[in-house]
This record gives sequence, structure tokens and C-alpha cells, in this order.
Amino acid sequence: MGRDGFWLRLSQRRIARPLLFLTLTVIACLCGGQSALADKPFPYVYVPESSGGVSDLAVVDTDSNSIITKIPLSAGVFPSVGAVTPDGRRIYLATSGDAALVIDASTNTITSSINVASSSGGFSAAAGVAVTPDGSKVYLTNADGALVDISTSTNNVTSTIPLGLASFQAGAGVATAPDGTKVYVALPSLHSVAVIDTNSDTVTSTISVDGEPAELAVSPDGTKLYVTSPGAVSVIATGSQTVIKTIPVPSSMFGGEAIAMTPDGTRVFIGNTINQFSPDTTGTTSIIATSIDTVIDTIFDGVGLIAITPDGAHAYVNGNNRLLMIDTATNLAVRSITGLSSPTGIFTGPFRSHFSSAGQ
Repeated sequence: MGRDGFWLRLSQRRIARPLLFLTLTVIACLCGGQSALADKPFPYVYVPESSGGVSDLAVVDTDSNSIITKIPLSAGVFPSVGAVTPDGRRIYLATSGDAALVIDASTNTITSSINVASSSGGFSAAAGVAVTPDGSKVYLTNADGALVDISTSTNNVTSTIPLGLASFQAGAGVATAPDGTKVYVALPSLHSVAVIDTNSDTVTSTISVDGEPAELAVSPDGTKLYVTSPGAVSVIATGSQTVIKTIPVPSSMFGGEAIAMTPDGTRVFIGNTINQFSPDTTGTTSIIATSIDTVIDTIFDGVGLIAITPDGAHAYVNGNNRLLMIDTATNLAVRSITGLSSPTGIFTGPFRSHFSSAGQ
């Protein structure tokens, strides 16, 4: 082989090796990129629904914005509200029977049923459920006029707290303080909000509000409590436990029944239902700026069911048996998810990935 041939082959090798390395690097990056993309964490939205005696819990993947499964419930069971533990492992779903259902969020299967009726017997029909920030307790209202404390470590009822209500006069919304020391419960028939100490599981005080309170949201710093009622939202200073402002919202027989606050506490979304017995009726969604406690925008859609993702980027609003995804930066609907059947509630869980089990 002559000098020219030698140098030609050497040059080809010097060019080929970097090209081979570059090609392998690109392939590795692409494969790794796809894995990283698929493993990207995102929240799920859960929608209890019931129609024609058939009930289930629809699970919405907010990455693809599609319903990935519907968890079937027993015949005659009417699901109402639910909450997810902070680690994302379990869902606690209140129903119209005497039981709260525990669902494994990684397998979407029912793993336990908890009797939440008090000693007098009753029909739970819970209207409120909340998990404490540390995930150790679930508080749930029942139709015996009590608040039930469930230990998440055992899934047993550890305490039943009387709320001063007559039997079958259930409490409504439930919310926990950010530090986990208090639970707030709306008491529609008493026109007040009960304050419960989570250490002693006793009612320490009640706060009077106008109208019949329905749902609650606590600010991230714990200083303000927002309480919905037909046609109004009461703003309560938690320190003094007094109403400091009443914000008008569209008035209707069942107005202001849903509430959701952005994680940064800057805005509150209020669902105003025109007729809760007609899921095809369109209501409105009022948006309140918490810095001035005033309605700053209105979305002319929604039927009183709202949930906001943990990053605050999107609100999901039920409207005409579809789920509207609202961009919270613009307050505009950017996507519509169909396939729902008479939703009865809506709630979200924490971020988790496609590939890992919840909480891992």
C-alpha cells in the first residue's frame, strides 16, 4: 500500500469513529429523552360519576388529557366527594352508603371499605372529605351530623365528632389548616363553620356566616378561610374567626357550591350551579383575586365542580358532561375532555410519573 493509500485509510478511520460515536450518542439521547418524557410526573384528576344506577370513578391523565380508566363501584352506590393522600398512594372516596372507599391510586383498585356511620346508624352521603397535610388522618362528614376521623395507617375510624346537628343534617365541605392543627367544617343548617382541634378531635368554636355555607378553602398561610354559600363567598380571618368581607357571586338556588384555590393562594375559583339536578345546565365560574377579595373574571361555563392542579397551571371544570381544562394564566378553556356521565364531584392528586407507583 502506498503512502497515499495509507493516509486515505487513516483519514477515513478518523472521520468514521467520531461519526459512529456521534450516532451512538444521538441514539442514546433520543432513547433517554423518550424515557424521561414518558416518566415526566403529572397530576391525575378524579371524577366521581353516577348515572342510571351505575357509578364509577373516572381517572383522567392530565398528560394526555384523556380518561384512562373508570373504576366501577357497586350497584346503588352514589359517589360524592374524594381526596388523595399527599404521597399520592391512596384515594378516599365518600359514597352514599355507610362506607368510605379506599382506592390504590397506582392500580386503580378498591382495597378497603370503611364504615363511617355513627353508633346511631345512618346514611353517610358525605359532602366533605379532607386529608391532613401530613397524610395521617382523613376527616369526613356523615349524615348523622358528625365528623369522622379516619387513621390512614389502619383505615379505621378513630373518632366521631358531634357537630351539633340533628340526625340527617349533615355537615358540608371540609378543609384542613396548612399546619394540620385545625379542621373547618361547613354547617349549612346552622349557618356557621365549625372549628375542630385535630389533636383532641373536639369542636373548639363556631363562626357565623350569612346563608348556608357549602364548601371551604384555606389560604396557604392559613390566615384566611373562604366559604361559599348561594350567591356569596364569606372571607373569614382565621385569627379573629370573624367574617371580614362578603363577596357577591352569581346568585341561584344552588350557587357557589364549589371552590378551589390556586396553590400560591392568589386566586379562588367559585363554581356557580344553576341547577345541580341537571348536569347539562351551564353555570358560571367566578374568579376571585385574594389580594383584593373581589371577583376579577367570570368564565361562562361550568356546573359547579372545580379542581386545580397542584402546580396551579390548570383548573378543571365540569361543564355539560365534559371536563374543561382552563389555563389559569388566561382564564380560557384550552381543551375539552369528553366521555363523562353525570359527574358528582372532582378532585386532583399530587404529581407522579407514568412508570412509578404512586408515591415512589
